[in-house]
Amino acid sequence: VIMGYKGIAFTLKAKFEKELAKKKSNFKKGAEMLEESIQKAPENIELRALRMSVQENSPKILNYNKNLQQDKRLIIRNLSKSKSEVKTFVGEFIAVSKSFTDEEKKTYKQ
Repeated sequence: VIMGYKGIAFTLKAKFEKELAKKKSNFKKGAEMLEESIQKAPENIELRALRMSVQENSPKILNYNKNLQQDKRLIIRNLSKSKSEVKTFVGEFIAVSKSFTDEEKKTYKQ
């Protein structure tokens, strides 16, 4: 999970870089770290919510948006089985996510 958060930090750092090459490099490094952490813990809904957040908010030109529906399904399937702090974090993400319907947001509201 820590590697996933490090990956998120790199993707955020990319947002504030002035040089295009550094922007791209940081985003790519962050996305790779996040993907690697998900490969190691594929059922971790915290990591899946982090990836959804990045994919929802990254520029379309980066083409990093292929896992939104897969992550959403996994989150819905496993949220009730998660620890309370993870439920709270993911529930707060769902509330602001572009991928969840208003009805789903009501269902998973914390």
